[in-house]
Order: sequence, then structure tokens, then C-alpha cells
Amino acid sequence: SGLGSEPGLLLASRGDTLDTRVILRFDTLPQKFTPVSDTARPITSVDSAYILLRVDTLHIVGPGPVTIEAYDVDTTADDTATAAVLALFRPDRFISSQTFARADLKDSTKYFISNATVLSKIQNGLPLRIGLRATGAASSQMVITSNEFGLPPTLFFRATPDTTTKPLNVNLY
Repeated sequence: SGLGSEPGLLLASRGDTLDTRVILRFDTLPQKFTPVSDTARPITSVDSAYILLRVDTLHIVGPGPVTIEAYDVDTTADDTATAAVLALFRPDRFISSQTFARADLKDSTKYFISNATVLSKIQNGLPLRIGLRATGAASSQMVITSNEFGLPPTLFFRATPDTTTKPLNVNLY
């Protein structure tokens, strides 16, 4: 299959034999939201940001736990060049991490990310491009479904802490 048309995205850390990472591109973020019984307003806050990962639970390898780290991999370099993107997995680009026990990896897994990172991208009119990396003491491997499979990762967040306002959702590029 061609670049970007894979049915699944392999996220793996298997010691010195395999290290694959996943890049999620949310190239267009909403600039406005509509509170309950109000009119559209600019987004000035982000609350409860997470990415809903659709995990192929039949193909998880490893007993867990696994830590998934997220990095800001937005770049003006050719983002199809592996070396350019790999160089962005560094401490100053770190967004968040979350550790999952094997039993916590469900077909719909919430991966929480930094509200401040999402807000900064929205306010600066920039895309949100996240690189995921698996780490942990044990080997791990999972497949996250992609657009081609029909269940891509989706970004969710509230534009206000008010829980009566519906969360916004953003699909992958």
C-alpha cells in the first residue's frame, strides 16, 4: 500500500529488534465553538483533551505495561523523511505520557494529551502533529487502526470546562 493508506499503524518497542512510531496529523483545528444557548466564540481554553485510539486488540504483543509517549512532530521539513521526523522525538518536544496495563488497552483507548499544547496550536493557527512512541521494560506491539480501516484516531476536547458544552472532535488529515 502507498504512504498514508495503511489499514493499521504499528506502534512497537521490541528491544533492539524493532522500534516503530506512529504519526497522527490533525492539520486543521477548530478556531471557534458554540456554548449551550449562545453564539460562536473563539476558543480561548482547552479542557480534557484526549485522542481516542482504536486499537486492534487481537494483535497486541507483550504482557504490558506499556507507556505511550507523545511528541510534537510538526515541522517544515519533509515530513515523509524518516530522519527528519525521528529527530523530533526529543525532550523539548515532549507533550505527555500515559502508562497502560495490558488489560487497559481496549478497542477504544483514551490517550490524554496536554491541554496547553492543543490550545497553543489552535491560538497560533498551527497543525497538531503528534508522534507516538511506545516505551517500557517489556517488549510491546500494537496496531492502531487508520483512516483506511474506517476507525481512525480522533482528537476530542472541550473548549470550556463547562461540561454541558459538547466536546469538539477533530479527525485526522
